Amino acid sequence: MNKSKSRKVEAAVRTSILSSRWKFVWTSLPNLMFNDKLCYRRSGTSENDKLTRFENFVDRMLLSNSVSINKFSLHCRKLRYLSRLKFWVALAIMRNVREIEVNLRVGDPFEEGYEPVELPDCIYNSETLEILKLESDFVFKSPSSGICFPRVKKFHVEIHKPNMPDFSICPVLEDLSIVAYLLDIHWDADISISSQTLKRLNLIIEGPMFAATGHQATIEAPKLESLHVKDDTLVSYLVYELHSLCDACIDIYYTCVRNDPDRADRALQLLKKLTNLKSLYLSHGIILRIREYGWWILPIIFNCSPNLESFVLIMDVNDPERYEEAGWIEPQFVPYCLQFNVKKIEILYGDDDPLEPVKYVGKSSNELCKELLMFPRGSKTCEVEFRGK
Repeated sequence: MNKSKSRKVEAAVRTSILSSRWKFVWTSLPNLMFNDKLCYRRSGTSENDKLTRFENFVDRMLLSNSVSINKFSLHCRKLRYLSRLKFWVALAIMRNVREIEVNLRVGDPFEEGYEPVELPDCIYNSETLEILKLESDFVFKSPSSGICFPRVKKFHVEIHKPNMPDFSICPVLEDLSIVAYLLDIHWDADISISSQTLKRLNLIIEGPMFAATGHQATIEAPKLESLHVKDDTLVSYLVYELHSLCDACIDIYYTCVRNDPDRADRALQLLKKLTNLKSLYLSHGIILRIREYGWWILPIIFNCSPNLESFVLIMDVNDPERYEEAGWIEPQFVPYCLQFNVKKIEILYGDDDPLEPVKYVGKSSNELCKELLMFPRGSKTCEVEFRGK
């Protein structure tokens, strides 16, 4: 709870103390946000008493009023709340809640005896819920009606085991954020994202280091406009019908695995599918890990994105020698986008990094200003600007 909202709650509570007429006014606040860590600020009582007081407080807040609420937020760290969670979420749904946020840190999904968290059935059919943020390992069901979360436009979800919602039956979904933890080497399920309405996708994939992965991520979203991928494992990507995609941020960095020659090609195959981009952000891992292509990946990317207007490349300023391993061969041509469309090129660059790729796109650090200004440029309208790091 931020400070301004906290002050409003405190003011409402103080008002209820002054007069019995205002006793329950504070329970009608539109945003109800609960965090059990606040219980531990009280001294002189046992942990069990503190948790009980917290449970009773949430019960009282949700039951004492039937007025519609805008947001219900719950941050908890204790397993004992799981038995009440379905009840609390169901009460929020009954009060026509518009936004639900649940953050549970209640155990390791890979510990023996661990069970994922269940949601009440009523949440899948809510006609008022528009924003849903779930940070824990939840069980998802597909309603018999064939429609799930009928009004949810913004959805953030964590995936710990092979149990993903079917996004294709979310009829108005526009903004989707997924954090997939592929920490179990026995998890052989794939990530599937299919939506006819999705406009923005943020996909974060984390997995064990030094482990080869056969996982696959499938993305089919004809209305997708913005894509952000952060992948520490480099899964295989299959993308379809990304005709509307104009903005992409690809942040891939993984540990090299021997005897896996096809793995390094996955990032390039993904980039080749992004053909209508106007803005592209690349992390340094793209260059370092695709050793078969090395710096040749730049002209390949530019040729696949003729409409590109903005290009950002983040290089690893702490490890310049690795770029030399990738090698550089001067291309024989300047891609169409660099000649006619690109308006902005930004590179986070170190003083000791190799110069050749920068000559190709036309920008680097302050110390190299004079030298770079003498480089030939593919675009006649290109202007070089130098800024400090």
